[in-house]
Parts: sequence; structure tokens; C-alpha cells
Amino acid sequence: MRLDRGGDRAEFGRLPYFPEDAVAALSTAAPLVLVGTKSPVAFFGYREHPSALAEGVATLTLSTDEEDSYAALVALDEELSGLPVGASTATVRVGGQTAALSDEQGLDGWTIGSVAAETMPEDAIVSIEGGTVGHSFFAASQNGPRHSVLTNTGGAIGQGLPVAFGASLAAPRRRVVAIQSDGSAQYTVQALWSMAREGTDITVVLVSNQKYGILNTELQRLGHTSGDLANSLTSLTNPSLDWCATARGYGVPSSQVHSVGELRAALRRAHAVPGPTLVEAVVG
Repeated sequence: MRLDRGGDRAEFGRLPYFPEDAVAALSTAAPLVLVGTKSPVAFFGYREHPSALAEGVATLTLSTDEEDSYAALVALDEELSGLPVGASTATVRVGGQTAALSDEQGLDGWTIGSVAAETMPEDAIVSIEGGTVGHSFFAASQNGPRHSVLTNTGGAIGQGLPVAFGASLAAPRRRVVAIQSDGSAQYTVQALWSMAREGTDITVVLVSNQKYGILNTELQRLGHTSGDLANSLTSLTNPSLDWCATARGYGVPSSQVHSVGELRAALRRAHAVPGPTLVEAVVG
């Protein structure tokens, strides 16, 4: 999914991740209008929740994924522009300012997402994959500079790094920021070599919490007790991943940071130099 945000652009919220929250959000739609997409489904299946998130909600299809959605929206705009003033009740949500972070603060999902939003260049392309930082980045960046966000489609785990590489090839004059969690990065880590080979201007923010966070969350939601076996299945230790060594092995300069101040400085340096750079942001 691509979403252009920041600057004077209108801000549109995303559907919540958990199905019960998404169902509650969609239940207020009157009706739900689909443009270039199908009716939304849950990321994971649950016995107690429907996979079809808009089940029972009145739905209208303006355009299918095989039709020209832009032309459909232009036609809709032309049709609605003839309405009398006050006929439309649409509103644009404007987000609040995020609190300033001190350089001494440690790194977690919220601080990493906030610093990534604070330091990204104007007109950046952000490829984001990782539940640890996704919500915080979106909250912090909505009033920031203009940028485009590319997120996972259809639960394509491992999409983040290849999409960042492709975006940099497609738009070589724009800095790409890849915000990537360590678990999903393991699927397509070889994309780092492609970045180095092509000399793409990509800053990789590698969020290192040394665990497969999304699976931990889903196991807990299913009521599984977190025992030694479950922990070992979702742990990225024994041995621990060395992202700086991995990046250097693929030809990408790297550094490791542990605080807000270190992350700020490392990202500003990375954005200012040509070619790819990986910054490992260690959580906890």
C-alpha cells in the first residue's frame, strides 16, 4: 500500500491491526465504500472473530482492483462538486504534536518511530515493516514533512527491504527510509547486497528487539502460556543476530545505537551521505 502524507496533505487513519478493533471501526461506516480494493480481511484467523472484517456492513464498490480508481474518484469529485454548500459532512483529521524526546532516553517502539519521523528528509519514501514501530511512526509523522509510505500488502512478511530497494530504483532522487524489524528482515536480508551493488540512497533503521514480536503477541492472544519452548520458537537469540556484521558482509556501512541521541545523530548522518547505510536500533 502507498500513502502520501505530511505537509498540507489530508491525514487519513489506518484500520486497526487487531480484528476486534477493526470490526468496531468499520461498523461506523455508513456505508463502506471500496476504491480499487476488496473488502478487508484479518491478518490472522481467530476462532472467535470473523476473518471478514466488514461482515454485516453495507458496502458499495466505486471501483474494483482491475479498474481505473483515479478516474472513478475524479468522476465522483465532479459529481459531488455540484452539491450545495454544506451538503458534505466530510472532515479531515489533524493530529497533535508529539512530545519532545531527550537524547538520554532509551529505545523502544515509540521512541524509534518518533525519531525516524523527526529526522526523515523532505519528500522521503518510507518502507515500513514491523509492529514494534508502525503505530508510533504514523502518529509522529502525520504533521511532518511530505513523504510517501509503503506498507505490507496481504501480510507479505519480508516485503520491507525489497520494496525499499525497488522504490529507490524507481525514484532515485528521493531518500528512502526502510524501518524494518529484525524478525521480518530475516526473510529477505539479501536485499542489502542489492542496495550496495546499485548504490541506492537508502537508510535502513533496523529495529533489533531480538524476538519475533508479532508471533509472541499472537500466541498470547490465543491464550498460550509463555513457556521455554514457546519462547525459544520466537527468540532471535542463541545465537544473537549481529546486524552490523551482516550489513558489512553485504557491503552496507552500519552502526549500532542504544539511545535517542545516538539514533538521531546516526540517522542524520545516514540521510546526508549517498548510498545505503544500516542503523541497528537496539530495543530495551
